Amino acid sequence: MRRLPGILLLTGAALVVIAALLVSGLRIALPHLDAWRPEILNKIESATGMPVEASQLSASWQNFGPTLEAHDIRAELKDGGEFSVKRVTLALDVWQSLLHMRWQFRDLTFWQLRFRTNTPITSGGSDDSLEASHISDLFLRQFDHFDLRDSEVSFLTPSGQRAELAIPQLTWLNDPRRHRAEGLVSLSSLTGQHGVMQVRMDLRDDEGLLSNGRVWLQADDIDLKPWLGKWMQDNIALETAQFSLEGWMTIDKGDVTGGDVWLKQGGASWLGEKETHTLSVDNLTAHITRENPGWQFSIPDTRITMDGKPWPSGALTLAWIPEQDVGGKDNKRSDELRIRASNLELAGLEGIRPLAAKLSPALGDVWRSTQPSGKINTLALDIPLQAADNTRFQASWSDLAWKQWKLLPGAEHFSGTLSGSVENGLLTASMKQAKMPYETVFRAPLEIADGQATISWLNNDKGFQLDGRNIDVKAKAVHARGGFRYLQPANDEPWLGILAGISTDDGSQAWRYFPENLMGKDLVDYLSGAIQGGEADNATLVYGGNPQLFPYKHNEGQFEVLVPLRNAKFAFQPDWPALTNLDIELDFINDGLWMKTDGVNLGGVRASNLTAVIPDYSKKNC
Repeated sequence: MRRLPGILLLTGAALVVIAALLVSGLRIALPHLDAWRPEILNKIESATGMPVEASQLSASWQNFGPTLEAHDIRAELKDGGEFSVKRVTLALDVWQSLLHMRWQFRDLTFWQLRFRTNTPITSGGSDDSLEASHISDLFLRQFDHFDLRDSEVSFLTPSGQRAELAIPQLTWLNDPRRHRAEGLVSLSSLTGQHGVMQVRMDLRDDEGLLSNGRVWLQADDIDLKPWLGKWMQDNIALETAQFSLEGWMTIDKGDVTGGDVWLKQGGASWLGEKETHTLSVDNLTAHITRENPGWQFSIPDTRITMDGKPWPSGALTLAWIPEQDVGGKDNKRSDELRIRASNLELAGLEGIRPLAAKLSPALGDVWRSTQPSGKINTLALDIPLQAADNTRFQASWSDLAWKQWKLLPGAEHFSGTLSGSVENGLLTASMKQAKMPYETVFRAPLEIADGQATISWLNNDKGFQLDGRNIDVKAKAVHARGGFRYLQPANDEPWLGILAGISTDDGSQAWRYFPENLMGKDLVDYLSGAIQGGEADNATLVYGGNPQLFPYKHNEGQFEVLVPLRNAKFAFQPDWPALTNLDIELDFINDGLWMKTDGVNLGGVRASNLTAVIPDYSKKNC
């Protein structure tokens, strides 16, 4: 025990001597480090698994430890890319490294670092995610910190084009399981510069991944086009997308799982069919979440102006659900676009019609023809992108208007609700003080004072069925109540059924309500001139048959309107004197007319028990 202090003293002295000799040796050897450059590069290649080149190595010993400077470092990546550094300066603090049992650098700066990869940036747990390769292992775990100066990273963006990420300055700090960075980056591509961003990152490292954390970005007047997906690039003729923004991105288990975007100012423009459309934002916020395995994009307040027209305050949510395996015979369900919106003005959405046409050409055709306007109070759409005919929807609206499209009449001041799908749906509607143009059917727009209707449809492999129930319409000189059904069976003839009760206080307006496509031009011409006045309280309209076979010469269908007119004025022929003060029963059957009256005045002459029959108005000699 008495000798222990002496042993310790001797050991300490030996260590000091060894350290002194080692330091002295390093002071002598380090300036000649370049002579051992091939052996050093071979060791690096063994450690990283990649061939490494360098044109010069120089080193020296300082009070804190060695300093190293390397020039023209270059390595080739397995995907055909490359890694190079013009100059690296390294200053290792030996004493702090011994104290912390981890490499501690006073300075580690990479000048003109160039990293080029041919692997596209993708999401999902693939081998191309943020997995630590040999290079990332070096930068994320072996270095406690490093700085990048005048560096550049080249990669493939989600849109498929190559982008260059210039890094004027970036500082990166590494703890055992935490990685932080702050600096400036500038994005450019083949289309030019896309703006400078401030970046801050705080990430955690689990199982070889930068797996959890947050990333903050801030940029003024940055071009977002390269960051939009390839589908957007292929389907929308996007010309510009310049925004000033801040963004927060959340990373969980190596994948981007959500984030928030604050679009302070900016806008986008894209080419429509004949003109360029524009969109601008003013302090718009959006929340993005990953709903495995899809995405959801929510805007709580639509602070958007499109084509110079501000949107009313509302909310908008878009979600993409990828194709899913659901089992059964048809075990795949198409990927879907889901839209939820409130308080939208249809006229302000004209600019996105090109996108709607890409999703569903039929929808785009209807939109272009009808030119809808009005307010959507609530809207829910589920659109299978590979089977748009199976779209599901729910909506409510007020004061809608649109132009006629095929057999759909035009309308205005139209309010109602819609639910169901393209295959099976229900519509409730009301109109007040509105006009409904219906060319090829009625000769003048229907002037609706008040109208209510419930319409449903069914469209499947058996055919198409359209039902109208509880139809109650007050129009100019007419009040009608009733319903209809239209059937178009698969591989069979169509059938139309109508039953309605009608009253009128001015029979001279009857010409407005004769369906010329069913009754024929000749019959409508005749009746429009013949009925010059009168009243009716309980007229009845009955129709049943194939509309294409009207006027049913062989009794394969029936069209009949029974009208008990009072105080009527009726002219059998244009050159005949009109019958007045007439109570007459008019029975329109197909393209003929059967008339019966108890009495009639004709030129001062009173006739009683008068009957007349015109079986076919298409015949001129009847």
